[in-house]
Amino acid sequence: MTLAQRRGFRPLRTVLIAAAAAVLLCGTAAAATVMMRQSRIQLIDSEAEKWEVIEKELENQANDPDAPGAVVVGNGFDSAYDYQSTAGNLEDWWNGYGEAFLEEVEGTKSDGWTKMRKFQNEDGSIGMRYMGERTSDFVGLWKGTPVDLSWLEEHYTLVPGSQRAYMRFDTGKKEGFYFSGEFQGQGDAAFTMIVGQDNRPFAAATYQVTEGYDHVELYQTSDGAEVLITIGTTDSGKSVFRANFTAGCNSFYLWGTEMKLEDIRAVLDSAKLSNLLEAVPRE
Repeated sequence: MTLAQRRGFRPLRTVLIAAAAAVLLCGTAAAATVMMRQSRIQLIDSEAEKWEVIEKELENQANDPDAPGAVVVGNGFDSAYDYQSTAGNLEDWWNGYGEAFLEEVEGTKSDGWTKMRKFQNEDGSIGMRYMGERTSDFVGLWKGTPVDLSWLEEHYTLVPGSQRAYMRFDTGKKEGFYFSGEFQGQGDAAFTMIVGQDNRPFAAATYQVTEGYDHVELYQTSDGAEVLITIGTTDSGKSVFRANFTAGCNSFYLWGTEMKLEDIRAVLDSAKLSNLLEAVPRE
């Protein structure tokens, strides 16, 4: 497949075609850790071809009730979007965006995280927001084995105010979780990492339109995870990249700027992303 080499950039927006079908073990009471399949990633050349893909998937679902129930389509490149730091919205995020405040707790050394605030959402669910000094401070909140951040935190500088985590509980059960952090490298190099776990599987198939990107590849990490990498150049002349994949209920996402391809691959190789291919019983 020929990859378009035009300049420009667009954030990886998605088109959800149908509700996801819970076909994996993420939402079950399975007694042991099991391996999951990653979402199938396919590249398509143009925006026009995107609609052909959507129509075909809808037809498949209409003809086969057992077919996977959702597809995600990433758009082509849009040059209007530069990378933006996540640290800038810390105050609004920490204050819960207007949700009803319930309590604040100081973390202990054994907790890892430094502070937690609990809020009640409008739908009655409970949201818990955590802050920490390092992204790895939140590893203990994850049931199972999350990514490995030791190499990353040794080779890149953590951005204060960007290390955070969030949990959502509905009727006492965990419905969603993510942790994130921003890192700076040499010069203008910077990126944000987000690792999450939902209460239902992500789409079984992901299609990425390659039109307008400088570089698109499906990168196989050293430990066997397949990650979609897209790189483009914005109107300001800066390079912007994304690297992401989903597997069952787990997701991994990088968004950054001014990073060489080999450095992006090194970050992906260091994180032991194959850990996210494992499903563990929900709490």
